[in-house]
Amino acid sequence: NYRLCPEHPFPAALTDVVETFLILKERNPNQAIALSGDSAGGNLAITATLQLQQQQHILPNALGLMCPWTDLKMLNPSHQTKAAVDPYFPNSERLIASAKTYAGQEKLSNPLISPQYAKIMSFPPVMTHAGEFEALHDDAALFHQKLIDAGIESHLEVFPAMWHVWQHFAGLLPEATDSLEKIALFLKSKLN
Repeated sequence: NYRLCPEHPFPAALTDVVETFLILKERNPNQAIALSGDSAGGNLAITATLQLQQQQHILPNALGLMCPWTDLKMLNPSHQTKAAVDPYFPNSERLIASAKTYAGQEKLSNPLISPQYAKIMSFPPVMTHAGEFEALHDDAALFHQKLIDAGIESHLEVFPAMWHVWQHFAGLLPEATDSLEKIALFLKSKLN
């Protein structure tokens, strides 16, 4: 139930996620907590972790990311090269408009908007799932590599012939169910 744009542009949604995490930690100080999300929600899981780090708060124990949107500048090649095979984003128009609306007056290169441009020094373990045919494929792959380069535990699985947020079809599509089960097992292993 975080605030949505266009009525509430950046940083409203990010603030809501960070505040919710802090409330959960305050009420459950000894409980391990993970953040997870798909697409823009994956972005918020990452950027909330970055903001918590900047504010010197305790971080989530792990992140589970599904098709995360990490470059709102839309410069990654797959934004164009995968458009023909991604039914969710057959072109970049909707993404470009959404990015501008979300950012409001802020630059799209702000790491709390486009975490692909963040300097990563420490981070919790991350599991990321992306589709081979999705327009945001490179967002997931490049952020994963950024984590690996920083020495962070990061796991990336690219599901063959899958498009953006195919996980919405869990229970109907075996690959969607498989993705959610794998992320759940990863997060469970980090929360024990």
